[in-house]
Amino acid sequence: MDMITKVFNSLTVLSFTGKRYTDRDKIYLCECLCSEQLEARKFALKNNRVKACKTCASKARTKHGMASTKVYKLWARLKDRCGKDEAYKHVTYPAKWETFEGFWEDMGATHFEGASIDRENNELSYSKDNCQWLTISAHTTKSAHERWSKK
Repeated sequence: MDMITKVFNSLTVLSFTGKRYTDRDKIYLCECLCSEQLEARKFALKNNRVKACKTCASKARTKHGMASTKVYKLWARLKDRCGKDEAYKHVTYPAKWETFEGFWEDMGATHFEGASIDRENNELSYSKDNCQWLTISAHTTKSAHERWSKK
């Protein structure tokens, strides 16, 4: 199959590089819709393993444009510890929060720079009604107070 000029998602095959990944898997020079050029394996192109350059692929994965923000990282850590971390075995979050967009829709309006997410009642799971944004120092103070009051 002649690959030159074929279009795979956002990539157009320009030429064969002369390189091979394996005997049958050639490496081609491709151009993304944004005009960035990259090399891609024939197998990866035909099997949708590569769809665009790194820049465009990154933009496609993050519709909200907030993947590099602190609040996005807070959300990702929240999801990661729920049900896995021993202290959070009983803690869940709403299905809507499976995506950052769902979480942000519920919690974004009250967020402020430097805030940390907090469960008002630690006996309950994460939810719009049970969460608030606190400064790091207020969160630390609340956590210390809760630890002392249990003793």
